[in-house]
Amino acid sequence: MIEKETNMQEIQTYLLSAVLGCSVQIISLLMGIQIFSKGIFSKLHSIILFLILLISGLLLLYYVQYYSLVFTMCVLIFAIRYKKGTWLLSLSLPLYINREAGGSGE
Repeated sequence: MIEKETNMQEIQTYLLSAVLGCSVQIISLLMGIQIFSKGIFSKLHSIILFLILLISGLLLLYYVQYYSLVFTMCVLIFAIRYKKGTWLLSLSLPLYINREAGGSGE
């Protein structure tokens, strides 16, 4: 019975670590985009984007790993285009910010 509690604690710890790690990366992406694009998103849009990326990112990260990054970049490109950002800004900014945040394995 003690082993079950230990295993459950480990699972909870791993889940909490994944949520916190994913949250920190998403916040850094959104903050970088806000800074470089001179505030393209309002607070409400930032919160909505954060929730979409957190929930879908965690699910995709668990099931298909690499495609979570591709999905995140596509969502950010679509969101910047939706807010009337230029194509150059919407294509280059999420990729640049993700590279600076350590998203690529280099």
